Amino acid sequence: MQIFRLADRKWSRICLIPVLFYMTVYGMTVWPVSIAEVPNICRALICVFLLMGFYYVSLIIGIVQSRNEAEKINASVLMEKYTEGILHEARTVRNHQKLLAIQRHDLRHQYLRTHMSISLETLK
Repeated sequence: MQIFRLADRKWSRICLIPVLFYMTVYGMTVWPVSIAEVPNICRALICVFLLMGFYYVSLIIGIVQSRNEAEKINASVLMEKYTEGILHEARTVRNHQKLLAIQRHDLRHQYLRTHMSISLETLK
């Protein structure tokens, strides 16, 4: 749910910049006076264009940073799942080692019993 809120915030930020840019340029070129009537507005328009360039660059930098953060989060989640898998495998190996130790012990007793019975039969 938080991802959708973040994505919605980014889209609103992306859409807000062109709207503000259009309103500013329209306000400076057409309303209340035309740029043809007052040519000294050109300096202000150049400032607006530079400002919009700065906004777009900062927006791109923000998107790249958020993508890097998302990759870090995904990497940490992947490492957690990998760690859980390794721990589960280690527990399974430990349990099987215990079972093998029990089977070895039982096999030794069975071997000794069989060896003793064979030895007793050969002595008779």
